[in-house]
Amino acid sequence: MIKQNRRIVTILLLLFVFTSMYSQKTIVGVVSNKHNEPLSNVRVKSKDNSQGILTNAKGEYSIEVLDTCNVLRFSWLTLSFEEMINGRTVINKQMTENQISRERIDYRYNIMLNAGAAAVWGSISGSILLTNIISVDIGLGLGNIYAGTTFYLKSPFNNSDWQPYVGANIAYFEEFMGPVSTLVYIPTGFRFLNYRGTSISFEIALLVSNNDRFLIESPVWGGIRFGKYF
Repeated sequence: MIKQNRRIVTILLLLFVFTSMYSQKTIVGVVSNKHNEPLSNVRVKSKDNSQGILTNAKGEYSIEVLDTCNVLRFSWLTLSFEEMINGRTVINKQMTENQISRERIDYRYNIMLNAGAAAVWGSISGSILLTNIISVDIGLGLGNIYAGTTFYLKSPFNNSDWQPYVGANIAYFEEFMGPVSTLVYIPTGFRFLNYRGTSISFEIALLVSNNDRFLIESPVWGGIRFGKYF
């Protein structure tokens, strides 16, 4: 009789441990940006649910996790943020534009429309981002082709999507200012890049050329660029 009771107690304990380990709860919430605009297609997952789910058009999600799980992971493109559960069943996550634009490294390419100095006037350029602070650039414009590099520096502003940069480009012109003209274009400016990958940049630049006609008015030029990052 005693042995039988021990078996029953043992079975009950095992069932309790088993159900405790594998019992689930539902966590719901909304993922938004700093303007409280919903973010769709954010993947929410846990250690026991590696596939996870995606937020809907309203930024809403609902996910089943084990009671023993204490961390949710939010992934948007290749960004990942962790949030401690701490017994909560409602977790709203705000992913600020500053976090997204500064920390994301999944951007590898961009295309820009450029207006300003003779080196980039009326041109379209493309870039390959070697890291999140260095890009290699090439452009094609009205009678010219140019290439160079850009260095993106740490923003001096807190919680800002504006980022300073410096660069250097060498451009070759044919015909319209002579047989061949060579220019060195050294810009410095600020780029605004939001979490959607859209950018606008304002810059001033020093222009050096073997053709003095480019420098008749001033060796300092200004420019504006509109871009899209991928």
